[in-house]
Amino acid sequence: MRCSTIFALLGHCSTILLCQVKWISSCFLLRRIS
Repeated sequence: MRCSTIFALLGHCSTILLCQVKWISSCFLLRRIS
């Protein structure tokens, strides 16, 4: 799943800074693993 897809699904959440950091960090971790 791409980061953009995650942000699209969590659009309401992506407006919150803490939530952005959380998902960006998760996305980077997923990309490093795969």
